[in-house]
Amino acid sequence: MVSVRNRDDVAAAVTGGAQLLDFEFPSNQEAGRTRISTLAGLVSQAVELDSRTGCSCNLGDLLEFAPLPDQLYLPAEIRWLRWSFGDCRSLADWKSLWQLRREEVEQLHGRKFRWLAVACADHDAVNAPSPGEVLQVALQTACAGIVLETSSDRSRLVDCMSPVALCDFVLRARESCLPVFIAGDVTAADADWLCALEPDVILTRSASQRPAGNRLAIDGRRVRDFQDSLQAAMAEMA
Repeated sequence: MVSVRNRDDVAAAVTGGAQLLDFEFPSNQEAGRTRISTLAGLVSQAVELDSRTGCSCNLGDLLEFAPLPDQLYLPAEIRWLRWSFGDCRSLADWKSLWQLRREEVEQLHGRKFRWLAVACADHDAVNAPSPGEVLQVALQTACAGIVLETSSDRSRLVDCMSPVALCDFVLRARESCLPVFIAGDVTAADADWLCALEPDVILTRSASQRPAGNRLAIDGRRVRDFQDSLQAAMAEMA
């Protein structure tokens, strides 16, 4: 699963073999997110390149999400949705707010989505609920999966949680048949421990990037190289 932000990213990720693409919902508070006017076009491009491509969307922070109905158009191809829970730990009823927002989005679109709960490994840094609490709520609210990530693309899961804690988290989710999405600053060098965790999906951007002027862009070759590293690590474990 590769996080994409523009048409070049989409083309590189799909041609590189990414099975899932993660888009970012437009936000006035965060520069660089996909504009509403182009979101549908990016999703359409991905599906035209490969009709098997799955699409998810990051809706940003739950507490900052308050769009008007005409702002919230999500293409039909987007199946998975998620919010981050920054500052939710201070809100006694954040679980009810999350459920309410989910219901509002589904009522507006007239269809169900596959909701992903987001657990932040360094939750103290952003005042988010602990991974264990998020996992428990995800199981109680029929989520389609849980994302374990860090609050920054520059933070690594292995620096925020011990190997034992990581394994325990994934095992608890797997025992309840809840798919696990591993995100954060992961590269090909992390293939061994990533495969040892046996997550269902690995979400990456940093491992698939190359310098492009004054920014970083998705490189299809690096997407393939990352997949090859994971496959090699899995073969060694077999």
